Amino acid sequence: MIDATVIERHFATVDTRWGVKQIHYRRCGSGPAVLLLHQSPQSSAEYEPLMREWADRFTVIAPDYPGFGMSDAFGEDGELELGLPDFAEVLIAFMDEIGAASAAAPPSVSRPSHSSLCTQWRLCDRRVRV
Repeated sequence: MIDATVIERHFATVDTRWGVKQIHYRRCGSGPAVLLLHQSPQSSAEYEPLMREWADRFTVIAPDYPGFGMSDAFGEDGELELGLPDFAEVLIAFMDEIGAASAAAPPSVSRPSHSSLCTQWRLCDRRVRV
């Protein structure tokens, strides 16, 4: 029997307008998908305890934003600063790559920071997935 609380670490290859990049993410559990978006300048590691707690009810996915954690930086020498539309574009490409058609992004967990602003931007996109 597989332990659902074991957090697996993966890389998704996304083809973006900045080139082909690697997005690191953590995943565990089973059930409906929940996307946890970390604060800046943190990484998905901050959600490991919560991921284990929710693993019995959800497939919990926590990516590292571009340039944070173990994800590739975007731009030459990581100099390019991404705006909210850019982060949203990368998240959509990431979700496409891992086969997540949709996912919940709990507002109480996606703290009032860059991550929640990014989620709000995505909700305005016609390709809403959250």
